[in-house]
Amino acid sequence: MQNMIQHSVLFCDEGTLRLSHLPSIPSGVTTTRKEITLELDAGHLTPLELEEKKMLDHFLKDKKGNLSAIARECKMARSTLYRKLKKYNISMHIK
Repeated sequence: MQNMIQHSVLFCDEGTLRLSHLPSIPSGVTTTRKEITLELDAGHLTPLELEEKKMLDHFLKDKKGNLSAIARECKMARSTLYRKLKKYNISMHIK
């Protein structure tokens, strides 16, 4: 169950994790609540999120803001890159 929740938190685009975000519950497992919520505080990042944010900051400087090049280097879609930049409140202005 913990693994399912961790996976769902990583891929949840909203601030609240709902039961609908979780994979289907295996047969034989019962739940007592119709909705499970987990408030994600944007001010507190996990160690994995902190590393991802540092990596994106590094690539923005290294690639001089070329988002297509960054997305290719990270092997992700540009839309995913945009979502992550927004999630981590990373400015696309190069200093």
